[in-house]
Amino acid sequence: MKTVKIFPLLLLMFSVIGCSDFLEQESPNINADNFYNDVDNAKLAVTAVYDVLTYEEDQLGGHVLDFMWGDMLAWDSEKGSDPSDQGQLNNMREWRALATNRNITGLWTKSYKGIYRANEVITKLEALTYPDREEDKLRQQYIGEAKFLRAYYYVSLVRLYGGVPLITKPLVPSEFGALDRASFAEVFAQIETDLLDAVALLPNRYAAEDTGRATKGAARAYLARAYMFQLGTHNENQVTWNDVYEQTSAIVASGVYNLVPNYATMFEFEGENSSESVFEVQCVVGTEGYSSDRKTGTLNTEFQGNREAGIGWGFNKPTQALYDIFEDGDPRRACTIIANNDIIYGTAQVVDAGYYNRKVHMEPEFDKIAGKSSGWNIRQCRYADVMLMHAEAAYHMGQEGVARDMVNQIRARARVSTLSKGSIEGSMDYADAGAQDKLAAISSTGTQLLEDILMERKYELSMESVSYYDLVRTGKYYDVLPTEVRANAEAKSMQGNVNNLPLLPIPDNEVRAWNLEQNQGYGGSN
Repeated sequence: MKTVKIFPLLLLMFSVIGCSDFLEQESPNINADNFYNDVDNAKLAVTAVYDVLTYEEDQLGGHVLDFMWGDMLAWDSEKGSDPSDQGQLNNMREWRALATNRNITGLWTKSYKGIYRANEVITKLEALTYPDREEDKLRQQYIGEAKFLRAYYYVSLVRLYGGVPLITKPLVPSEFGALDRASFAEVFAQIETDLLDAVALLPNRYAAEDTGRATKGAARAYLARAYMFQLGTHNENQVTWNDVYEQTSAIVASGVYNLVPNYATMFEFEGENSSESVFEVQCVVGTEGYSSDRKTGTLNTEFQGNREAGIGWGFNKPTQALYDIFEDGDPRRACTIIANNDIIYGTAQVVDAGYYNRKVHMEPEFDKIAGKSSGWNIRQCRYADVMLMHAEAAYHMGQEGVARDMVNQIRARARVSTLSKGSIEGSMDYADAGAQDKLAAISSTGTQLLEDILMERKYELSMESVSYYDLVRTGKYYDVLPTEVRANAEAKSMQGNVNNLPLLPIPDNEVRAWNLEQNQGYGGSN
């Protein structure tokens, strides 16, 4: 990737320091020859790999936010905002995007920037050992973190672009512009290798000052996701449901995670880094704007905030279809979707048309200072998601009782959860949702049980940028699309040996600079 090769390692690693406590560290004087000989420097280096997680706009103005693929491509949400703003998002949602689309280019650039940094850290740290035993244990942990993050960035690429150039070490000049695309299966095989290594090297927990770093549980969860996506699309690697079950079982048995008692607290500040958090991007309010490499927070809240209330730009608006799928009385709808006249944080909301995403709204006192770099943590993977993956794997393994138990634990939590914070005018309290006699436990079997598991994922995880991947891997995606959009998506799909999957175009500048083969339906490099 052209954008990767132009950034020297030390510029990439220390031009920014990222977000949250473990990322807010001063850069030392740097000597490239012996930099990694100091374990504290090694920690700074791996911290710089995390930093890329909050890169939300590239130098060409292409915003990169998970909802653009996970929610909008699923047709759970509409573009929203002003009709003339970010029109390329509609092109992407309707599978009409060109290879010059800035959002698509931004995701590619961001992912390879993270991979570049991870490769440098892994290569340098694997080439040495520290005489001190405790320091060498940290070295191995840092390798595990970098491998987790490299896998994370490759997952972001392969699920949306298909096979991509597979780079696992720093490039030498003779390789610039000379790498082919690896296959879909080859990229996932590397992801599996990295995540298995991460499982072996990472701890279950960290001390408070290192909250947010990748754990053994996070590596297992992302490995389960990778297996499941292959199982539902193209399974040349012949992974099995038992592979998924082994990973989710280990997470459940670890005792590290629990469902929080009240679903409504999950996306509030008091819900950050809870017992349910498996992987969460740490953010703090910063003064730098969204296009700055020194940004320490996220643009998610500003991008999706209520436009009529003046607290955001109003993108990613949930659809009527999503609103309608929730069961009667399910408090999770009020915690997911804001409708006109709904009360949040004690104030009635004006929503001129449609809905807003409740999960990214913040209390007014925080909105006033957050701007384009808010301190709202990005919840990437929750234990409820792991439980539902475990339920799905158990179903396929013939363990229907285990599957029902996982789903019913989640439904039981929903029954006793409240409405969203501040849902009574003038109050910031959590109001009773009156759902105690609703959301009955499921007792289904066979294919109906599988459908119940998948619907529970929708109730529980909507507007958390996972729905698109669920639809694709379960073979349901094309059925949710309008006729013309379906035709567009099918024309741009990779043939899988389980289900086909539509692919975004490889960015035009990468096709030209690296002579890469373009994905089907995009007319070469155009």
